[in-house]
Amino acid sequence: MDLTEKVKGEDTQSRKDASAERRSGEVGGVKTPKRLSPSKGRDYVKGTKASIDWWKNRKKVNEGKTYLDWQQAAREAHARVTKAKAEKNQQNSEVARQVAREKGIPFSDKKGKGYIKKGKKVYI
Repeated sequence: MDLTEKVKGEDTQSRKDASAERRSGEVGGVKTPKRLSPSKGRDYVKGTKASIDWWKNRKKVNEGKTYLDWQQAAREAHARVTKAKAEKNQQNSEVARQVAREKGIPFSDKKGKGYIKKGKKVYI
C-alpha cells in the first residue's frame, strides 16, 4: 500500500474558506459580533473595572448571620422607628398645646379660619 499524500494539517483551501467565513460575520449561520472601536473598547473596560470595584467593595449583608440575628435586628429597627415616631408626636402635641394656650383653638368655617379664644371666634 502506497500513500502518496501525507496529512500534516488541514488543507490550506479549507483554512482560507473558514477565515473568509469568520470575516463575513456569520459562522455556521449565526452572526458573530464585530470588533469594537478603540473608544468603545476603552469605555467597556472602564465600565467593567468600575463594576468589579463596586462588587469588591460591597459589604456582604448576610455573611455569618442566622435567622435569629435577622429577627433581632428587625425588632431593634422597629423599636427605633416606634421611638422616633413617639418623639415626633410628643413634639407636635407640645406645639399644639402651646398654640392653643397662646392663640386659642384653631378652627375653619365658611367665613374663613381663625382661633376660638374664651369661647369666641377670632378670625385671622
